Amino acid sequence: MTALVDQLKGGLDAPICLTWELTYACNLQCVHCLSSSGRRDPEELTTAEAKAVLDEAALRTLVEDRLGNDEGRPLLLLVLDGVQDPHNLGACMRTADAAGADAIVAPRHGAAGLGPTVSKVAAGAAETLPFAQVGNIGKTLDWLGDYGVVRVGTSDRGSGSVYDTNLTGPIAIVMGREEKGITRSVLDRCDQVTSLPMLGEVSSLNVSVATGICLYEALRQRRADEQATGEGS
Repeated sequence: MTALVDQLKGGLDAPICLTWELTYACNLQCVHCLSSSGRRDPEELTTAEAKAVLDEAALRTLVEDRLGNDEGRPLLLLVLDGVQDPHNLGACMRTADAAGADAIVAPRHGAAGLGPTVSKVAAGAAETLPFAQVGNIGKTLDWLGDYGVVRVGTSDRGSGSVYDTNLTGPIAIVMGREEKGITRSVLDRCDQVTSLPMLGEVSSLNVSVATGICLYEALRQRRADEQATGEGS
């Protein structure tokens, strides 16, 4: 542990990702600085990149803690299946934070990660909202389903509107990649596939816009459910 702390204080020779618990134990921040060209100079790291990034073990811990808290609001995860544009990732992070999401889940490879553009667009959310990078979105959805989390996919082929979908319990809202949408293997793992009403000429919305609509519909339903429960007690 001492050697690791010294390494973190003195600069990294290789990227290291600590779990949420180890980060708090060391009272230090994790550096997750891999880019397509390899490790970047520490001077170029942004605050967002220097925050703790959850690995899958830490994500499990977060989910277990939230599901075990009967007095808190239901778990709300945003799963991004391969979003490429850092502007879209930043916008999704900003909206997810505002709507009360517990974490964002994204692939470790083949998708946008934290960086200067994401941090700027997220307007502070990148420094506070847990961001979990996992090796396989499908397998992550598998164990989330085992935990009783309802996996809600979004697609123009959805069987019903998001406004008719129950979003009040523990859920993971799954959004797809720009232009291509959710991959088939991920879509097949969703318990429900919903869509957004499209009344004009355009056939789809930007992923960050669609994310905002879905997250705030979940928030609206949850508040209505809380009010109904309060009136009935």
